[in-house]
Amino acid sequence: MPQDQPFDVRRAGVLLHVTSLPGSGRLGPAAYEFVDFLAEAGCTVWQVLPLVPVHDGDGSPYNSLSSMAGNPDLIDEAMTHQFGMTADAELSDEQRVQYDAWCSQHAEWLDPYVEFMALRELQGDRPWQEWDPPLRDRERAAVGRALARHPSTVVVANADDPMVVSAAALASRPIWVAAGASWLGDASSCPRCGQTLTFTEPGWQCVCGLSRPTPDWWIEDSKVYTADAVLPLDIRLPGQVNRSNAAMALAAACAVGISADQAASALREVDVVAGRYAVVHRGGQDLRMLLAKNPAGWAGMLSMLSEPRPLLVIINAREADGRDTSWLWDVPFEHFGSRQVVASGERAADLGVRLSYAGLDHCTVADPLAALETLPPGQIDVVANYTAFHQFRRRLSREREATG
Repeated sequence: MPQDQPFDVRRAGVLLHVTSLPGSGRLGPAAYEFVDFLAEAGCTVWQVLPLVPVHDGDGSPYNSLSSMAGNPDLIDEAMTHQFGMTADAELSDEQRVQYDAWCSQHAEWLDPYVEFMALRELQGDRPWQEWDPPLRDRERAAVGRALARHPSTVVVANADDPMVVSAAALASRPIWVAAGASWLGDASSCPRCGQTLTFTEPGWQCVCGLSRPTPDWWIEDSKVYTADAVLPLDIRLPGQVNRSNAAMALAAACAVGISADQAASALREVDVVAGRYAVVHRGGQDLRMLLAKNPAGWAGMLSMLSEPRPLLVIINAREADGRDTSWLWDVPFEHFGSRQVVASGERAADLGVRLSYAGLDHCTVADPLAALETLPPGQIDVVANYTAFHQFRRRLSREREATG
């Protein structure tokens, strides 16, 4: 016989909100005891009513702050201790993975809810209809300024980038990292007053008062320094830009309570980021996969391309890349004059014109796989922009599967 469906038979049940349980009125031992009681009484349904967060004034689950979030007041402290989930306990690696996965899965409602609750706190818990119009209407600039001033907001920012400093200086708790700035093409003038910035070593300043803040973290040689600690910057990813990224990651990890040693150990394990920096073996060629989406990305990559290996550059101009390829003229291709270069991708012709004006001997082959046939065996650097990078990776993968 097929198993009965929930509505195939008559059932007995109880309608009872969790807050009506004896004792604390929470999802704790009393809730387990109540379920046991229902089972013994032959009841198979417990209609719990909404378990959503409520206003302090009326406590009604039908006048909720969210239709998706749970009410934290229903969490039983004894049960959280039993499962090792106290508020001040560090998550284990397994719990952290589960937590991050859950946040990603529910980001569509979770992120706006967290934003709303933070803004509501800043507004003295007033109804959203009474907020200032820019916040009420969720104007992003106004929301960003408000959240930056929230006492719980911690911003980890690059002290060497004037554009970043101008934005992050609004935060109540900025943490400044001297991460360097390989590209300042967008920062010759002050983002606040428009005057020309003055750059010195190692700082920068403007007549309006905006200037490089004193860093809390900085890099020297292969170490990261703070006022009271020195940490080895021992990472497997190449280039100065990744050392800067690692310093930012260390600062961010420490800001949220992760020990510096634990964070540094985790960074040492990273050798590939979403396919970037991977080495793909294809016949007699070893393809080092690099991604550069704009002049800033190319500027950060120059230290990775110091060896004169053959270079395959793949450029698309789809929506995710930006339709305009004029940014190629801001890339210093003149640095690559002593190597074999092939221009490829959907916009190979645009790239070829730029390489010609850079004085580079090159050939233009629109199909990246065909372009590889023009390059010798051995190590090859492949640099692609966003859609070209992922498209090329997929084609290489399909090629490997087809050849077994």
